[in-house]
Amino acid sequence: MKIAVTGTTGLIGTRLVELLNDIFEITQLILSNGVDITDKDSFAEKLKTDLPDFIVHLAAKTDVDGCETDKAEDMDKLKNEESLVGDILDFNRLNSNNWNGKASAFAINVFGTKNIAEIAAEMDIPLLYVSTDFVFFGDQEYYDEKISPKPVNWYGMTKYWGEEIVRSKNNKNIIVRLSFPYGYKSQIKKDFVWMLVGLLEKGEKLSLVSDQIVTPTFIDDAVLGIKFLIEKKESGIFHVTGDSFESPYDAGVLVAKSFGYDSNNFNKISNEEYYKDRARRPFHVRMKNDKLAKLGFNTKTFQEGLRLIIGA
Repeated sequence: MKIAVTGTTGLIGTRLVELLNDIFEITQLILSNGVDITDKDSFAEKLKTDLPDFIVHLAAKTDVDGCETDKAEDMDKLKNEESLVGDILDFNRLNSNNWNGKASAFAINVFGTKNIAEIAAEMDIPLLYVSTDFVFFGDQEYYDEKISPKPVNWYGMTKYWGEEIVRSKNNKNIIVRLSFPYGYKSQIKKDFVWMLVGLLEKGEKLSLVSDQIVTPTFIDDAVLGIKFLIEKKESGIFHVTGDSFESPYDAGVLVAKSFGYDSNNFNKISNEEYYKDRARRPFHVRMKNDKLAKLGFNTKTFQEGLRLIIGA
């Protein structure tokens, strides 16, 4: 099977290419190959040349605080082109002159996704769009695929609008929500496990949030879950997330113990204090993956993932 993949220079994308390159024939749709997802014509030209059987859309602006910085300018453009009225976004009114070649959160996460979804629909190519747990508010005990998103920041909002576009264009499309990826020692970007290990090696004191709950997801599970859904020819929304829930503080303590460092280097800090003057984060996001498990794909707990990383 031939698959075209955006975002192959990111944390998930680099691992996807490593794990699946011998299984799929992969075309990398990235800027260095002349593909800008905000430029519909360049993307269409590449796709029509390679004619993939499937598209995996990983490319996104994921810097949460950077996305929040983009919000004011993005909003001004949306209001001026009259595509956003209140909380309702009319995708058909988006003006390409405002977004083509731009690097803002909206340009990449929404307009770029719109371009990909439209071309995929025109060519009748199924699309898998990778989204995030940040589409949720974070005020419920658990989140499954039936719960309606309610983002608390601009990053989450742009990813949710991306979901809406993908859902509207083709009923064969897949939306995969990931959460707190870890476990791959990338040379490009450190996930939170390897970031902590690097700081622990230096003996630095760290403050980690103790009253926030996240769903750590082993990156290999995320990649193989994507492969599983493609090969099963599934459609709809799936949470491809880990099988346990942790606070960042508790996760840090587990990392320290697993790698043989002193967990006393961690101090507890509240979510409110840690993210003061930064983009708001979802408070408690326990992502349920039962829908995926019922299909026969199981993911790892955080402790199981850590044992694999250290080879124990």
